[in-house]
Formats: sequence, structure tokens, C-alpha cells
Amino acid sequence: MVKLDLQPPGMDPIKPPPCETALPVASSMPETDGFVYGHAVKQPRSKPPNVEAMFKAAGIPGPKEGGLPHSLEWYRGAKARQAARAKEKEELLVVKHGHKQSWASILSASLEDCSYRADCIMKEPQPLGLLAELLARTAHERPQAVDRIEELRMRLLVADTEKERLNSALSNARDSLGVVEADVRRKRVEAEEEEEERLKELAIEKKHKAKAEKQLRRNEALLLGEEWDESDSSGSEDENKDAAAGEEDSEEDDASPPGATPPLDVPPANELRDIFGTGEPPTPGATRGGLARELPPIPDPPPPPPLI
Repeated sequence: MVKLDLQPPGMDPIKPPPCETALPVASSMPETDGFVYGHAVKQPRSKPPNVEAMFKAAGIPGPKEGGLPHSLEWYRGAKARQAARAKEKEELLVVKHGHKQSWASILSASLEDCSYRADCIMKEPQPLGLLAELLARTAHERPQAVDRIEELRMRLLVADTEKERLNSALSNARDSLGVVEADVRRKRVEAEEEEEERLKELAIEKKHKAKAEKQLRRNEALLLGEEWDESDSSGSEDENKDAAAGEEDSEEDDASPPGATPPLDVPPANELRDIFGTGEPPTPGATRGGLARELPPIPDPPPPPPLI
């Protein structure tokens, strides 16, 4: 088989152009730390900031030996501090409302005074009547003084024009004062309504909080096996009504249908002696706690688990 030489004589063989995007050979790359793909990494212009020094300058406490920025006593007093903040916030809100009302009262009084002064100025007698009278007397007594009569007539015309301008400006100012005074009164009424709404919401929130705390204390007492006296906690009339309604509903639900088996009459545990005939009170391990005290004592309690 004969191969044909398609390459023209006197010319080098055709080679593909080199790939400029190809990565350099691994053997030609420098093996020095700080180089990525044969190029040195650009170093930062400055060192990173000292965060601990910045926190210290800003007054932010750093971690202590125990790993907490504050002592355990500080964390235990969080609830008291929260109550103090809530009390201070309520006092500041009351003071803020008082300042609003004082500002509205002072501004309303100032606006009323300015409106009264504007009305008084508009009701004052104007000196144009005397000038018109002088013009009439001059024209009647000295009709030959044409220049004087014309001068008085021009002065009367200018004064009349100025009077109309001033009366119009006073009227506009009086209207503006009335608008501002109405806005101040509206703002005062809105502030009163907002304060009443806030006090209502605060009362509802306090009521819900007291009810939740009462329920938590009751659950804690029942879990510890203690007796919970409902008469010790002072509830509101609504709560008493709800409790009475709940008792009526429970009595209706507890009513047994005809033919049902009556519940067992079991005495409480503190009145039980040894029901098995020994004549001695039950041992501490054989008594029940919490709501289970209504059941008879355990005759043979299981031993406690071994300590590891």
C-alpha cells in the first residue's frame, strides 16, 4: 500500500496550535507553599482586626473561666430585672401620655389666644372713616384745592386697598389657626383612645399571666404530692363563674345512667390504717402521692432501683 504525501515540498508538517487554556504540567509547577496553579496568592493588605480588643473597648464582657460572660447570680436575677424594666416602662409610658396631654393643652390655649387676637384686630374700627371725612370736608370747603383733593383721594384708595389685604390675611390666618386647633384636639382624643386601649390590653395580659402562674403553681403542687387549696388563690369573678359553670357541667357528666355500676367508696390514704390486719400504719414506701392518695396503700411496694 502506497502512502500519498500531501505535504508540499519544502514546508514543515502541519501541527495543531497550542491550547492556551490548558493547565501547565504538574512537573513544571513550583512546589512552594502559597502558590495556587503556579501563581502566588495575594496576601491581605493588613492583619485581621483584634475582635477581643474591640469587644473590650465597646464594653462587651468576654467569656470567663466557667465559659459564661456573667456570674450565676446575674443570671438568677434576670426575672427581677425584667420585672423592674416592665415597671419602669409602664411608668415612662404614663409620663409620656401626661406630656402629650400637657403639650396639647398648652398648644390649644396658645391657638385660642391667637384666634381671639385676630378677631379683635378685625373688629377694631379702621381709620379710613376719618380720612374719608377729611376728603369730603376739603372738597366742600376748598373746592379750588384740586391737588390736595386728588392727593387725599389717592391716599384713601391706597388705604382702602391695604385694608382689604390685611383683612383677607387676618381671615386666612384665623382659618389656619382653627384648622391647627382642630388637629390638636383630634390628636388629643386619639391619644386618649390609644391610652385606654393600651390599659385594656395590659389588664388582659396581666389577667392571663396571673391565670397561667396559678395553673403552674397548681401543677407543681400536684406533681410534688402536695394538697392544692383553691381558696388560697384569689381569682377574679369571671374565673369563679367559669369554675362554677365547669363544676355544673362536671356534675351533669358524672350523673350515672340508670343501671350503671356505682363508683367504689374508698377512704383517703391518710385515714387508712393497715387494711391487711396488722394494726400498724402503712410504711412510707407503701403510701401513694399526689392524686393517687385516694387509692389504698400498696401492700408490698417494689424495692428501689440499685444505685450505680
